Amino acid sequence: MNPIDGVIRTHHTANPGIHSHREGLEVKFPQSTPINVRADFVTLYLLSAGVSVLMSGITVYMRDMAHLIEVLLQLTFWLTPVVYSYENTISPALARHGVSWLYFVNPMTPIVMTFQRIFYGATNAISTNTGQVLHVLPQWSLTHFWVVNLILLGIVGAFYLLVEYLFGRLEVNFESEL
Repeated sequence: MNPIDGVIRTHHTANPGIHSHREGLEVKFPQSTPINVRADFVTLYLLSAGVSVLMSGITVYMRDMAHLIEVLLQLTFWLTPVVYSYENTISPALARHGVSWLYFVNPMTPIVMTFQRIFYGATNAISTNTGQVLHVLPQWSLTHFWVVNLILLGIVGAFYLLVEYLFGRLEVNFESEL
């Protein structure tokens, strides 16, 4: 048996939800998965569209912006818990200094953490090596993730509308700048 299979089986068999059987691996997703995934995708779409439109408008006036965008994308990737666990790595240090909220200023953090919560089905995993319980995600309920994402959806929606307004103002001079 693959060690990952053990984590997934142990991790998901106690959770009620939708069952998915593929190649002998049983994975259960929470009941609210379709709604949460749609809301997360809409938020992600509006955020990426807003940033893209903003950067394309600014790049017409500042040609070197493309180099800065590359650096900012890489920085955003490492500031988002994609390849590391929030609870095991950065959360204790932020909590000691009382700045846990600062980590969630990055709008990609709640989006990624919600996707992880939806697809993992729970916030804990059992290590196949030591048998210890690992806290992978914050110990929030699905409702808390849902509320955080609705607030983020409102903020990102307002950001997108503002960017569209700014782009409309900037595009008047595109022809003379190009």
